[in-house]
Parts: sequence; C-alpha cells; structure tokens
Amino acid sequence: MTEIAEEVVLYHNGTRKYVNQEKDDVETSVNYSMEKFSKEHAATFLLKSAKVAIGVRLDPKE
Repeated sequence: MTEIAEEVVLYHNGTRKYVNQEKDDVETSVNYSMEKFSKEHAATFLLKSAKVAIGVRLDPKE
C-alpha cells in the first residue's frame, strides 16, 4: 500500500504493479543509485525528517 492508500504488488526485480489501475497508466520501474554518499567534515548538524527515516548533515556555519 502506498502513502496515499493505493494498493500495489511489489516484485523482487524492483518493479511494481498497481492493483486497481490500468497497466498503461503506471510506471513500473523503480530507479535507485548505487553511488556511495559521504559527508563533509564541517557538516556537523544532523537535520532529521519527521516523516521518513532519513537525515541530512549540514554545515551549521553556512
């Protein structure tokens, strides 16, 4: 189920299908990056999201 209560089927290959929508109306691939991310030494302030489990490090002097 999506955040707006749409029912989906998730497949192991990274694709999905909406249960109650036409096939042509839906993008079925999920793009993701294998790039490794790192933080700058001066980025000491952690800004956390209130909605998802994610945080971003910021330089408090900028």
